[in-house]
Amino acid sequence: MSNFSPSVENYVHFKEKIEDRFKTNLFFGITKTNSVWISKNVQNVVFANEINFLNEEDFFVQKVLKAIKDGTTLSETNNPEKNYYYDSERVSKYINLEVHNQNITLITNNTNTDVINSGVDHFLTYPNSKNIPSKNYLQNLCETALDNLTNIDRQEYLNRLNYEVEVIASMGFIDYF
Repeated sequence: MSNFSPSVENYVHFKEKIEDRFKTNLFFGITKTNSVWISKNVQNVVFANEINFLNEEDFFVQKVLKAIKDGTTLSETNNPEKNYYYDSERVSKYINLEVHNQNITLITNNTNTDVINSGVDHFLTYPNSKNIPSKNYLQNLCETALDNLTNIDRQEYLNRLNYEVEVIASMGFIDYF
């Protein structure tokens, strides 16, 4: 079996391979980097360049934040790309603006916002090997690990463990641990 890598170099093959599955609901993101590989005549595309800041004049602040994150000085920091919000004129250099706007409208009109605005969390849940509630499973795992610790005030650690498990549960992340 051959491996398939969906890169811009084999865009046409990739597009044909998955278009069949998604029919009309498949859109490709054009960026300033990959736009040279994709014809402006392609219809199922939107401009989806990375955005790190809104205005070009915010570039210096972005560079400072990168230096802080990397623990380097400004002179040691590689210049991050100037990925700021592009206005329509700049976007039109990479993609047919009319096609982009039509596709963005189509995507937003077909997005089910009821799921987002329902006030209900939609976290994935994962079954565990013991088939018990996830909170109990996490609590058992943590208490078992706690039992392996020596020279500690077990009650103090157990109180803190219970508090942390409650925080995780109240945020809805119990299945992620």
